[in-house]
Amino acid sequence: MSLLSVHTETDNTSGTIAELWSRVCNKFAELQGNAVYNNWLKPLTLDSIENGFAIMSSPSRFIKDWVISNYTYALGRILAEEISGFKAFDILVRKSSPAHINNAGSAVIRSNEIKQQALDLGEVKQNKFTDLLANRLDSKFSFDNLVICESNILAGNAAMKIADNDDCDSLSPLFIHSKVGMGKTHIMQAVANRAMQNKSYGKILYLSAEKFMFSYVRALKENSMIDFKDFVRSVDLLLIDDIQFICGKQNFQEEFIHTVSAVIDAGGKVILSADKSPNRMDGLDDRIKSRLAGGLIADIKPYNPEDIFNILKSKADISKTHIAENILKLIADNVSESIREAEGVLNKIIQTSKLTNKEINMDLGVSIIKSAYVSAKKEVTLDDIKKLICQKFSLTQTEIESATRLKKISEARQIAMYLAKKTTTKSFPEIGRFFGGKDHATVIHAVKKIEKMIAENPNFENLVSNLSAGLV
Repeated sequence: MSLLSVHTETDNTSGTIAELWSRVCNKFAELQGNAVYNNWLKPLTLDSIENGFAIMSSPSRFIKDWVISNYTYALGRILAEEISGFKAFDILVRKSSPAHINNAGSAVIRSNEIKQQALDLGEVKQNKFTDLLANRLDSKFSFDNLVICESNILAGNAAMKIADNDDCDSLSPLFIHSKVGMGKTHIMQAVANRAMQNKSYGKILYLSAEKFMFSYVRALKENSMIDFKDFVRSVDLLLIDDIQFICGKQNFQEEFIHTVSAVIDAGGKVILSADKSPNRMDGLDDRIKSRLAGGLIADIKPYNPEDIFNILKSKADISKTHIAENILKLIADNVSESIREAEGVLNKIIQTSKLTNKEINMDLGVSIIKSAYVSAKKEVTLDDIKKLICQKFSLTQTEIESATRLKKISEARQIAMYLAKKTTTKSFPEIGRFFGGKDHATVIHAVKKIEKMIAENPNFENLVSNLSAGLV
């Protein structure tokens, strides 16, 4: 095995490798937060860069797998900003000290360390690329917890048939595309997990396009292209995620199309995914587009709030956390960009409750949605609240600002004051002045009264929840 060495003689790859890694770490911490950085990126070291491929090392497989599963895109974007011609990165698990970094800032990874990692996989090494089969799958991605709905029914059902190897020749290659965060990776890993569990296929290979490219370059460097081709073309089920990263890389696309064709021609099945349809992928070889057209191209459409609600309910059930449906509906109605974002908000609510001993209620939900998602939206104003309450209760602004104690009007005014305190940063006196010149004690009384009514009356809680959702 040839050694991988650093070269930093590119336009935007300046300074030593240590300086470059420091810049990457600073950007990562700024984007993801210091807690995430300290837990996951700080333990890593950047060992080498060559021809646009970066190699890092991790003290444990757990950290490596977590970074790859959760921060591949974010870390890749930062590396692309710092490394001219960046293509991909890989993380190796170091068993002792990191690769030696000399005073000039260069680094090498010893071949015996890589061989030792291969032995740690616990597999008989019939081919030096067999370690690709050891890519860790996340067991939480299964068809059991995949909510099939109108948005993903074509992709989900087709993937399930391929996973079961059930009369699916006409479905392969299956090409799944959607915007980021819509569940492509869930479906891809669900196929691999189910196929392994049911032993539907012999050899199953799931990996990202970046990992595929990295292995291809590794084969070129080690003069082991025959081994690489023999291995990847002999699998029975090939799944490659995020193939948009191969666009424009002509030499690699040549190998890619031959690999896909060889697997299919031998009776194997292929599933690919990307963030857009093949015809909209600039720089994708026409032969690949033609090959994909012979299978099934399935898009995952934007989810509607009802679908997102059902998915979140399934996630909450799996986590064995009781969350009121009105809170799930609040998330579904306001976090509609992607399933991943909606799940992230749900997870933040659950974890905030656990770590701060706070009850999971509407106040917590509104607070987290505002901080985690809707910061870019127009800030809620007192005027927004007044208009919403007047519309809901068929009142005029003059009526809601009046001193009348008619139940319909006074209760609507108290709800408005409650919402003003919960969804804005206005003080009690400011809220009182806005709603007809009331004093701060009146506002405090209104807030406490509405809180009591919410706690005692589920129907009233739903009413206030729906009004809150209309503001967020």
